[in-house]
Amino acid sequence: MSNNQCPESCPHCQVFQGRVPVEVLTAADVLAREQRNPVVEYDKEQAAKKKAGKKEPKPLEQLSAPVTHVLRFFAWSHLPPHLQEVSRKFADLAEAVARGPQNPETTVALLKLLEAKDCAVRAYVVKE
Repeated sequence: MSNNQCPESCPHCQVFQGRVPVEVLTAADVLAREQRNPVVEYDKEQAAKKKAGKKEPKPLEQLSAPVTHVLRFFAWSHLPPHLQEVSRKFADLAEAVARGPQNPETTVALLKLLEAKDCAVRAYVVKE
């Protein structure tokens, strides 16, 4: 089996075929992931300079309801490993976008990113 083909039992393929409900990502799931994979700053001096010039990122529990709603669809842990690699990158970007300004454009950006993520994952699922 090549990397762009899934077995018939692939949960992601079953979701697209309507056989399995989609697992959603809650704010608590995102927080738990953040605690498991903290960002490590190797150069403390450079990190301090960065921190002085930027505001602290918004905690995930302070995000608006529409942003939190869209974020939960970026779950990737239920996917097979070769699809996790693709989906995880979109989830990381979605989290970065979500920590920005809380306005309708943020929600639109997340929705479009979600559509792009779904297309990218489907590109690896499609059997030619």
